[in-house]
Amino acid sequence: MSEFAFRGDIQTIELAASLAKLDASDSVRGAVAEGLAFRRADVLLVDLLQTSGPTVWRKLAKDGYDREIVDPAIRERLKAEREEMDAESTDDIAHLFSLIQNDGPPSEVQTALEALEFGRKDDRSPHLLYEIRQKYPAAIANACRTWLKTGKQLPLQIDEHLNEVPPRPDPAVSSHCDC
Repeated sequence: MSEFAFRGDIQTIELAASLAKLDASDSVRGAVAEGLAFRRADVLLVDLLQTSGPTVWRKLAKDGYDREIVDPAIRERLKAEREEMDAESTDDIAHLFSLIQNDGPPSEVQTALEALEFGRKDDRSPHLLYEIRQKYPAAIANACRTWLKTGKQLPLQIDEHLNEVPPRPDPAVSSHCDC
């Protein structure tokens, strides 16, 4: 049914919304709600959400739809759900992804990044660093400086993310030259 919501014409989208309302499955409702949000079918989305449980709301909140929904009451509830999920999360990488996705303050992103412990088996670090680099390139460079000063293990493929960051002049060197 989600394919109907994502790819259908208006009649097909309305059909998907109607069928989702009749379906008791939160996974079906969530997938259709996501399709309705993607297609900006706000009236149908509001109607579906009014009869949906917290799992559907949390799915949309997790995916950042609170910034895209036009209806202010729906937007506020999704924002509250996202904030509650962030507060409950014990996964530092998931928390950092949430900060990035929701345009968190650069200082908070950098602090969260510096606090991470990277292991060689952490396969999410390259993707995480890529996402950070898109919005917060200075946070990577500053965190890398902190990791080096404190002797922390550097994440995998950190060099790929530092190539685009301009170097910060070393005060000891710049005092002796015109840098």
